[in-house]
Amino acid sequence: MGFLDYLPKLCSLTSTRRGKRKVMQTVEVKVKMDCVGCEKKVRNAVSSMRGVKSVEVNRKQSKVTVSGYVKPDKVLKRVRRTGKKAELWPYVPYNLVYYPYAHQAYDRKAPAGYVRNVAHPLPAPNSPADNLATIFRKGKVKMGYLDYLSKLCSATSTRKGKRKVMQTVEVKVKMDCEGCERRVKNSVSSMSGVKSVEVNRKQSKVTVSGYVKPDKVLKSVKSTGKKAEFWPYVPYNLVYYPYAPQSYDKKAPAGHVRNVAQPLRSPTVNDKLATMFSEDNTDACSIM
Repeated sequence: MGFLDYLPKLCSLTSTRRGKRKVMQTVEVKVKMDCVGCEKKVRNAVSSMRGVKSVEVNRKQSKVTVSGYVKPDKVLKRVRRTGKKAELWPYVPYNLVYYPYAHQAYDRKAPAGYVRNVAHPLPAPNSPADNLATIFRKGKVKMGYLDYLSKLCSATSTRKGKRKVMQTVEVKVKMDCEGCERRVKNSVSSMSGVKSVEVNRKQSKVTVSGYVKPDKVLKSVKSTGKKAEFWPYVPYNLVYYPYAPQSYDKKAPAGHVRNVAQPLRSPTVNDKLATMFSEDNTDACSIM
């Protein structure tokens, strides 16, 4: 027999041990990297492993992707040797789970379009949630993100939440220096739903725009230790008696008075003359 025919027979006679063939796989690890130095340190630690073919590091997503003939536990162990807190990538695309916005799946730190990979109870067969998930998975209907979300919520939950309304809240708070101004601004800016914050230290006024509630904005400002109240002033031309004792306030900004209830003024001669004419039909005149 030839040499090549003899060699495998010889190996089978001399050894009965069979080694497991390593499989090419991709391992994803979540690890926080604060700077370029941290990113380089993690990359070098993983690249030096035996069997590694490629390493991709995404510092913005705190994600390291390793491809090669490696084991996930060994990759994770090597990343942790750099002194960083690491775990296997815990997220999956939201369209791969039945309930992507369940409490245990939602994670505000997850990248856009991802949720936590947790066990979900399967919906009942032929239920609205099951039918919707099947249609979305198979791609029978091309649905946008908002369409899918609205249909999923209506199918899995009967609770209707109130939609928050975009509004502007004005608060009066005295700020003596730039430090006070910065403290108040940071306190309000950290609130959920806030879109913009304007601070006018000269007028002692803070204007907050966004999907917020006025009482929560006022509470956030008061948490800085400042005495605050809702903006009590209105332009003087919006009230009948801007110089009435209860309206006038010498501390009010120029052109503003206090927003207090006032009795309606009685019709005067000027009011009666104004009502004689009609802007819609100039030919019609009560005088004629």
